[in-house]
Amino acid sequence: FATVVSIYDAVQLSWKVKVQTDLVRPTSYIQSAMADKTVNAYRGPGLTNGPIKGAEFEAYRRVMPHAEFPSGSSCICRAFVDAISAFEGSDTTQPISTGALLMDFPAGSSKTEPGIMPATDIMLEFETWDAVVDMCGYSRLNAGFHFTASIPGGEELCGIAGTKAGAYTLSLNNGVSPDSRPDINHRILTEADTRTCDSCPPGCEPGTPRRRLLFAAFMSLCPAGCVSVF
Repeated sequence: FATVVSIYDAVQLSWKVKVQTDLVRPTSYIQSAMADKTVNAYRGPGLTNGPIKGAEFEAYRRVMPHAEFPSGSSCICRAFVDAISAFEGSDTTQPISTGALLMDFPAGSSKTEPGIMPATDIMLEFETWDAVVDMCGYSRLNAGFHFTASIPGGEELCGIAGTKAGAYTLSLNNGVSPDSRPDINHRILTEADTRTCDSCPPGCEPGTPRRRLLFAAFMSLCPAGCVSVF
């Protein structure tokens, strides 16, 4: 429960800041601002790194078509891990697994370069949840999805969500009832939103969501009469 709540909150936080910052991805920047420059980079499946024109640059994996900052993955991973740590009272992975957390990648199991990478079997071992967060965040940097600042930026944004989710779940587990409960029959959750809008800002489009609760985090970023395109 704690991890689900923390991930839900982290998605809302990261999307809100992404829409506010609307920063370009490394791939777009390199392909446009460095189009005629020669860079040493990944050249494609089965090929070694080498010189290519900036206009030909592609990240190792598909880059999602939304704003670059902050890293949603580092945000979600930090929230997830801090929720576990707050609930368990420890940063070690051993309370969850019977020892270090292991991840096995057999030779040739890459989805980007199947049958080629990795060249040999790889076993990753994590003894702490912080180590998991580090790998989670910087994997996005190494794959070419983000600029460096987006990784700690995502962690800083969402850590509090995980800590609070873990503490709240622990209090429920200890028999402490919440101060308030949502009224699922409240009109704000059940009435249709009939507002209209002739023009919407980037990231939004004209629309009238059937229920205001549905994807509330995304809708709240758009003015009345508009819904998120994401």
